[in-house]
Parts: sequence; structure tokens; C-alpha cells
Amino acid sequence: MDTVGRGTSLGSAQAVGLLMREAAHVPTTAFETVQYLHGPMESAAPDGCTLLFGDGRERAIAAQLRASGMPAIQVLTTPDVSDDGEDVYRLSKPAEGYAGAVAEIVFAQLLAAELAKLRKIQVGAWRFPQPDTKLPVSTA
Repeated sequence: MDTVGRGTSLGSAQAVGLLMREAAHVPTTAFETVQYLHGPMESAAPDGCTLLFGDGRERAIAAQLRASGMPAIQVLTTPDVSDDGEDVYRLSKPAEGYAGAVAEIVFAQLLAAELAKLRKIQVGAWRFPQPDTKLPVSTA
């Protein structure tokens, strides 16, 4: 899975990459929007997915990917942006800057949890526990 965003949405793309790797065991790479256009987009494949955060250039990228048969999920922070593509998720109220990034990452957390559930993976059950990088899970 490629995750793409710019500005504060780049942080969302990076965070969802970590969430997808740790919670759903999906290999991911995060890219800044313009960086994605300079080569990484060329390796998009029908058996993968690109998750795009942003209402600008990201909309055209999603349209190009879909037109080529590649799965693309869009998260838009402006509810009045029209889009004919599938897998487009909009916030119900406008959110810009850090507020938008917080809303994006909440969406990403829900997506990662649902994907983990579909893949029958227990979130927080590490395959490769690392005592120096993970905190113990409290059951209290």
C-alpha cells in the first residue's frame, strides 16, 4: 500500500503507513504528493492500493490510478468537493491544517482496525516482539 499526502496530510500518510504495517501486517510506504509523481506511482499495481489524503493534486492522482485499473482510496477534508470516483471518503465538516490531519488519522485508525479484523489479525499482538521498542499492553 502506498500512502500519499502533502502538508499536514503527509503526517497522516506516514502515520497510516505505520498503522497498516503494525495493525494489519500490510507492507506500506508513505510519500509526499509530488514525490509520488516522480516515480513511485509507476509501480502501482492492481493487487495493491494507494491511499491519498488531500483535496488538491491528490484528486487527479486518484483519477489516473482508477482509470488504469489501480485501486485508490481518497480522504477529502472538504465536504463540498465533488468527485465521481469510488472509495472517496469526506469529512462532514471542513477541517484544515492540524484539525484535518487529526480527522484523517482517526479515519486511518478505523481503516487499519477493520483491515486487521478482515485479515483475522489481533491488533497489538506482535509477531516479532521487541522489548526495547514496544510497551507492554495493560489489561487493567
